[in-house]
Amino acid sequence: MQLANAPRVLVVDDDRVLTRAITRALGAAYAITAENRAPAALERLRGGERFDLILCDVMMPELSGIAIHAELVQVAPDQAARMVFMTGGAFTIAAREFLARVPNPRIEKPFGPPQLRTLVADSLRAARTSP
Repeated sequence: MQLANAPRVLVVDDDRVLTRAITRALGAAYAITAENRAPAALERLRGGERFDLILCDVMMPELSGIAIHAELVQVAPDQAARMVFMTGGAFTIAAREFLARVPNPRIEKPFGPPQLRTLVADSLRAARTSP
């Protein structure tokens, strides 16, 4: 059962199995919205939809997490700051440089539900206390 006024979490990953697993792992405590197409997720955010946390894959076929972050820095910087990057370990040079440059938290795939829940709780707590 989902809690009333649960924090809103957007999950952006092209892997449907992973988004379902994340939804199962977090769904009891958070209001989860999953998008398997990065452009659709970006449209939600451009359209004014806001989330307490955005879990986003770094490398996706249509639009990377790097590109989503760059766009959000321009149109919704508060949302860019709430991004947590999920990485699969296979990086381009640009992805490696990006992750070294941005202060956003990240989690390495594969990860388990306990690790994910801890990261989400810690990231939400940090977002509430930041200016």
